Amino acid sequence: MSSASVTPAAFLRVGDAIFLVSVDSSEGEGGFVSARRGQLGVCSSPTPPASFSHESVFVVKPQQNYVAARKLKAMLEQENKTAEQMAADPALMAAQAAVEREEEMNRASFSRIAGREVRYGQVVQLHHAVTDVPVAVGRQAALLNREGRRVVESEAAGDAAWFRVMPRLRIQSEGERVRLGDPIVLEHVQTSLRLRVERAGRMPDGRREVSATLEKAALRVSLYRPHGGAGEDADAPRPLFGGEAVRLVYEEEDGFLAAIASDLILKDLGGRLVPVVQAAVAASEQRDTTVAGGGAATAALVAADSHDDASLDTMWSFLNADITSGAALRWGGRVWIAHAPSGRALGVAGGGTAEEEGMAVGTIQLSPDEPAAQRRGLFELVPLDAASSGAVAADSLFRLRHVDSGRWIHFARTGSDAGAREKRPSLSEMSAKVTRASVAREEVEAAGAYTKLLVAGALSATVASVDDNVVSLQRVPLEHYSDCLRSGEWLAALRTPSDPKALGRVAGELIRFVTVSDNPDPLTREGLPHAARQLILRQRGVLDLVLAAAEAPLTAAGAEGAGSEPSVPSKAQQELSRSASSMATGALSSSVKEMKRALTLCMVLFRHLLRGHDANKDYAMRFVPRLQLMLGLGIRSAGALTEVFLENESVLKLVTDKHVAKFISLIREVGRQARYTKFLTVLCQCGGLPIRVNQWRICKMLVHEAPELLTSLKLEAGRVLVSGDRQYFPVLGQVGGSMELVEWLAHCPCDDTVGYFESCLGLFAALAEGRNLRNAPALSARLPYPLLEAMAKDERLRAVQRGGKPLGLAVAARATAILRSLYVDAEPHQFMARVKHVRIWEKVPEAAQAGALSSRLTTKVDISWDQFNPLKAFIARHIGRYFKMDAAAYGENRLVLELLRTLHALLKLGFYFSSELAPLLPTLLGLLDGRDDTVGPQDKGSSGKRYRRKVTIHVDTVAIMDCKLEVCRILQLLCDVRLDLRLSRLLALYHDEFAAGLWEPSGEQPHEQPRDSLGGTRGKLQAIGATMRALVVRDDDGAGSGYARLEEGEGGRSSLAERTMAVIGAQDAARSREAAFKKLFELLGFGATEMLVGVLMDLTFYEHPQLVSAALGLLVRQFEQRQKLLSTTLHSQLLVKPLMVSTYSTFDELLRRLSQLASRRKLYDDELFETACLLGKL
Repeated sequence: MSSASVTPAAFLRVGDAIFLVSVDSSEGEGGFVSARRGQLGVCSSPTPPASFSHESVFVVKPQQNYVAARKLKAMLEQENKTAEQMAADPALMAAQAAVEREEEMNRASFSRIAGREVRYGQVVQLHHAVTDVPVAVGRQAALLNREGRRVVESEAAGDAAWFRVMPRLRIQSEGERVRLGDPIVLEHVQTSLRLRVERAGRMPDGRREVSATLEKAALRVSLYRPHGGAGEDADAPRPLFGGEAVRLVYEEEDGFLAAIASDLILKDLGGRLVPVVQAAVAASEQRDTTVAGGGAATAALVAADSHDDASLDTMWSFLNADITSGAALRWGGRVWIAHAPSGRALGVAGGGTAEEEGMAVGTIQLSPDEPAAQRRGLFELVPLDAASSGAVAADSLFRLRHVDSGRWIHFARTGSDAGAREKRPSLSEMSAKVTRASVAREEVEAAGAYTKLLVAGALSATVASVDDNVVSLQRVPLEHYSDCLRSGEWLAALRTPSDPKALGRVAGELIRFVTVSDNPDPLTREGLPHAARQLILRQRGVLDLVLAAAEAPLTAAGAEGAGSEPSVPSKAQQELSRSASSMATGALSSSVKEMKRALTLCMVLFRHLLRGHDANKDYAMRFVPRLQLMLGLGIRSAGALTEVFLENESVLKLVTDKHVAKFISLIREVGRQARYTKFLTVLCQCGGLPIRVNQWRICKMLVHEAPELLTSLKLEAGRVLVSGDRQYFPVLGQVGGSMELVEWLAHCPCDDTVGYFESCLGLFAALAEGRNLRNAPALSARLPYPLLEAMAKDERLRAVQRGGKPLGLAVAARATAILRSLYVDAEPHQFMARVKHVRIWEKVPEAAQAGALSSRLTTKVDISWDQFNPLKAFIARHIGRYFKMDAAAYGENRLVLELLRTLHALLKLGFYFSSELAPLLPTLLGLLDGRDDTVGPQDKGSSGKRYRRKVTIHVDTVAIMDCKLEVCRILQLLCDVRLDLRLSRLLALYHDEFAAGLWEPSGEQPHEQPRDSLGGTRGKLQAIGATMRALVVRDDDGAGSGYARLEEGEGGRSSLAERTMAVIGAQDAARSREAAFKKLFELLGFGATEMLVGVLMDLTFYEHPQLVSAALGLLVRQFEQRQKLLSTTLHSQLLVKPLMVSTYSTFDELLRRLSQLASRRKLYDDELFETACLLGKL
């Protein structure tokens, strides 16, 4: 074995990557142990298979501890509940926290003892080298030997993954070091069974089974790669080892070498799966062919600006010529360049007959032992520096030379430079075509969009070495490579599911794979989406396969094709439709139940693949007609359809009355369910801006024309009562038509109805968003302000729990959102929190004395400024409780978030005086300070867990991050308010001194000079500017001057006073001015700068890019406040003449109305005419 050249020592060590070979075989020694689809087996061939590097390599790890994991499992089994049902149980939280600590200790233990020699009798674990999944002995019987047990890979193996290394030969004994190449026996600790290779029979994939039996058998252990690259110079750059995943960057073209293995898989008219890239090839008349999902693939360059970081297409691995060696690659050594997702390798095809002709470069089947494959697929890495030798460093630049022909890999551009590199357009740009096109045309259009990822040109092998054929490497994160290989194991099962149960099992595993959560139930699992895995599964064609699998049992023989309404619904579809109806009676058969669960899991998986992933949503737009056909079957297709529409502006514009009517009919006929109103909510806004035409459509068709489908709320004697139509809300009908809201939420027997009520509140908030004047009257009549305020303040409502979840807090948060959209951020309120550079001279003292925004004093709109005082008091009182936030209190955190958003709106619209803002500052700064926040009751706040994005059934750190982001926005707005108030006070000081005659021109200046709007001369204004600059800015030498010296009490105070008084002509005003300046910068100050800097710097460690950016922006505002006041003061204008004041007021009102219209996404009806009139007046 060539592995002898890899190891610096002849003994097995902890952390070594190894492979096992069967030695007790009736067919002689040979056969490599491999893990495929979670099952261990042995290939019959004595030569290593092409998949050796990612199927047959395992890492030796020490015995790990699973005490906490066993206790957690026992707790769930004892309670006979799921983790979600026990989400609020402190005991479960403590158990899961203990499991996390145990996992951290296991990782630390492995890092500490890695490199130690393994001895006979020692307990070890074998983990798959790529996926890190341990090998374990399961409880099921072996496939080929019913007396043995199955040997599998299992993430939840626990102590079932413990194996004791025992000697096979008598000359060896326990305690001796395990020598590489010796036969060993792996004895399972729990059962004392030994691993052996079955001599008779074959598994379905053709391998012999590895099982655990009482019979003593042997396996030969050989080294693939030593732990940590032993034998290399520690100071040298880390070399590139065989089997590591990399990306090849073609430096001159700034493109990534790709094998287009799979991106789109659609059905043709005949119903068979075909690679859509073939349509692109035919359209572009290229010679190369591609096969999606792991077949032949053409080699191409993907433009770097269109490349996805987790893309499968550009994922390669360098393998040594002997693929059983994972040693460091060496310059001049022979290598395979393998494409792991497709199981193929880069190769050179024949066809170059003349010296000058290039030979085509593509991909070939990776067959290491076939001479033909060796001739076509072996390359060598040639460094740019001819003197380079030894191991290949990962940051090296090199050229690729084909070994057999001696030719160099070359990329030649085709076409003009302008069109050589085209970015991939969003599929939303062609959504209308996709939704109306036939399947065949859909394939061609989608394939054409895919080919635009590529750099126009072709790869070939040429005789001459061209200087620009330089390649560099980028290492692929191991988790991406692992995800790629793990996802491939589920594809075959997804393509040909044996029964609904098998389909549901695969869909459930994929749901757990693509989401990050501690909820094991795939039907209720949410958490955070895993973006890299979403992309990988889409490129694997999972979206297409899932939808095809869901359609299969629903398609009758008379169906014309995918996406078309079948003339005769299948029996399964008829049963599902009946069972989904709210009037359904009787139980479903077990087979239909199993099928319904499998189809529901398919739809849940489809939705998870789209969550927060724009590229996947663009791709999924083609499935909208097919998803619509599945509505009303009770398989959650509405949730999948909602995710396609969410934040997808191009498809939201295509919504018609027909779409809305469909979902209203589902609410009426199928039942009052939250997923239908969530879809309607998604239609109302995109990117933070409302889509008014959809708002109007939904309000008209639901609120006006179908009010019986909605509950009604009213406030009587301080109690909130809920009522509803007897037909659609039978529980309310049984108690006389109305019931107290708190009692109804707590005791309503139907969870769907309660969820529907909460979702309707969210829909009402979305219908009022963006100051929708057409919807506001109907919504105000249904939800008056006192009602919403009472719901937000009701402590009994906030205490309502349902199923361990804070339902009352969620309802209060919804009510707060409606209140903000319908009454606070509504007409006639206008944006006030801005710095006004133009002031009216007569109102300068009034603005400073009032402590209000200057915009508020000059507005002509009649606004009741005291109407929200009770709401402001409640906000200050409620958020004042949360100086320390806990991620486990996610219901409370979401209510705090809505209250902070309401506070931001009130501040923006000018409803706060400076005297009201000052008491709020400590509360806001306390909320911003996350150093005492915790993630669950077991967290002490110093573990750093609060920095990570985590959403589970127990905790939600994202809600805390959103709260802090909202506080940053409030403080940014408060900086503008503070600047406006400081400017008002500064101008008031100037106004008082001017009235006292301290700013009269000197005797040398004639009074006949032209005067400005202040009544002073131009020279005097220049003197004012110079004085202001001297008062605010520091000297060039860094010494304080102006405000700084006066505030800090430094030397030179008398000289500054003399210069100042020389300008203003009043020596006795220096002391009073100094005190005024001190008070000026104390106004709405953030306290000690050191504390604020510490808080803001701490926020930069959070996994929330918007929060990090907001914290840095606030930090800049804190340190530039003096300079900002100076620049604002120097650009201020004071108006005295009545004509100027009147003209300015008119222009200010016109600009306000015009800016309000400009904030609309689109103008309708008389808004266009109003805009034209405003522009004409301006």
